[in-house]
Amino acid sequence: MNAVERKIKHLRRRFGFEDEELIEIRKMYSGEFFDPRDKGYLKLLELSAQLCEKYNAIGKGVSGKSLFFHAGIGLKKKKILSLLFPIKGTLSSVGQNLSMVIGLVDFLGKGYVNRGATFDKTALVTCGNFTVFANGVTVSGRPLTREDGKVKLATVKIGSDTWLCSGSRISADVGDRAVIAAGAVLDREAIAETLYIGRPAKPVSSVYDRGEKDGEAWSKERIDDLIKYYRKIGLGGNFGQLRRALEGKQFNTVSVSLGKAYMYAHSLCAEYDGENVSAGRKNEILDILFPGHGKNFRVDGNMFVDLPGTVSVGDDVSIGKGFCAAGKVEIGSGVKIGDDVSCFASGHGLTPDGRRVRFTLKNGLYGPARLDSVSIADGVKIGAGAIIVPGADVKRDVPPGALAVGTKIIL
Repeated sequence: MNAVERKIKHLRRRFGFEDEELIEIRKMYSGEFFDPRDKGYLKLLELSAQLCEKYNAIGKGVSGKSLFFHAGIGLKKKKILSLLFPIKGTLSSVGQNLSMVIGLVDFLGKGYVNRGATFDKTALVTCGNFTVFANGVTVSGRPLTREDGKVKLATVKIGSDTWLCSGSRISADVGDRAVIAAGAVLDREAIAETLYIGRPAKPVSSVYDRGEKDGEAWSKERIDDLIKYYRKIGLGGNFGQLRRALEGKQFNTVSVSLGKAYMYAHSLCAEYDGENVSAGRKNEILDILFPGHGKNFRVDGNMFVDLPGTVSVGDDVSIGKGFCAAGKVEIGSGVKIGDDVSCFASGHGLTPDGRRVRFTLKNGLYGPARLDSVSIADGVKIGAGAIIVPGADVKRDVPPGALAVGTKIIL
């Protein structure tokens, strides 16, 4: 059975679609012109939106540290993902704030999708093996429209061993082992084994030309204090990998101790958005995620913080909805951050071996990663939708939607 017929069977069996409702949908899945006013297609869009809403609500209002708690959350997510992805290979994780249409995205092998992925209804997307989608990636297309109103979706192929970095926007094919940098806008085909940067994205080097280097290290005293803090809040275990991460070295992102810390932070973020969570509890969550933060600190909600205690915050800081922070992030006093701003300073190596999760006799299950740093100076204002990339040193205001790279601002 080919892919299209598998999807049609999926809609019949799981959602009860009738044959007449599937005529235009089959054309759409086949890459042919179809009528977007068709009742069956509109029903598909409505079902997809409902499933995404249900998926994104899982875990909101509750948090926990135990593996049993997170296993229960994972099972609920897995059930909905099986409805959204008729062809999904092995997805190790799919984050919250997912937006997609049933059957428009195929994963042919292993894949990882971080928080805030948007797969637009304008494109049929096929992903190869070992594809990594970082936070806030958008994949869309430029569909063809005829005079009679019928539409043919674009096709976007994401090759194997690819890494689409935080906030990148993809509307063209990505070759095997290519890397699309944070905030890049790719509107032309990315050739294999190449790093693309910018708006529009342009090739700058082979992924094999840039050697891996250690990031900025915290002081031993600061690292020791954070490990003590983890134990204080009940996150026990061996924090050797956390120490390596804070020293700027490559570390194992799938170690058990770090895994518990990641999951606890993510669940606290989900709890923060619960409808019945009191203001007092929200303040407690901020205290846990941002220990030692300054006075008059406010976060509007829908935030994502990767690890407790790695983001420092000064006095009189306000952060809008949809804030994402990973890595070692320093936010000065008087900073104002708009909605949907990303400070994602956590990443991998550019080569496939620098990001593939693998099993070794020495380390067991090993997922290489690095924590980089971001610094935002006192009094800076960051506009909605801006992306602050690893290594950025932001000393002046960042306009909405802009990209902060090093000390530069790219519009």
